[in-house]
Amino acid sequence: MRTPYFVLWSTSSGARASVGSGPVKHRAVTSLMSVLLAVLVVAGCGGQGTRTECGPGGCTVTFPRGGTVSVSLLGVEARLVEVRTGTARLEIAGQQIALPVGVETEAGGLRITVERVTDGEVVVRVRP
Repeated sequence: MRTPYFVLWSTSSGARASVGSGPVKHRAVTSLMSVLLAVLVVAGCGGQGTRTECGPGGCTVTFPRGGTVSVSLLGVEARLVEVRTGTARLEIAGQQIALPVGVETEAGGLRITVERVTDGEVVVRVRP
């Protein structure tokens, strides 16, 4: 009888897992991916005065339109600087960017998209 094993490694496109030995493979991979997802959701995002939702594809942050709230996203500091005529000025990892709604750019090693700008809030999608 062969002893089951698994190997976890990281690449630029994300974590990979390899499990050997038959029926154990599916359960081990499923358990491993569940643990990795939980770690991302719990430790990946957060900030005071914002609403933040994180998942395997990144985080959606809702900034209040007034104030200078910053948030830590996937290890990078982000803050809403100002909004003018539908364009949000953000500071990501010390780099300022101006993004109109629906446009994606990269800053601080993350892909940033402004999803919505209203009178009271700015919704930003952040992906690794």
